Amino acid sequence: MIYHGFNDDADRHLAILRERIRDKEASSWKHLALGFGFSGIIFSLIALIFLLSY
Repeated sequence: MIYHGFNDDADRHLAILRERIRDKEASSWKHLALGFGFSGIIFSLIALIFLLSY
């Protein structure tokens, strides 16, 4: 009975750790996508300015 309770706590702890890792991965993917989006917008604006001034 004691071992069973300990096992449940360990499983719960593992589930919490997995969820935290998943949240970190999701936020890093969001930051990466935002970075690529902003760099794409800036790059296209620079290209547009270059083409208009040419």
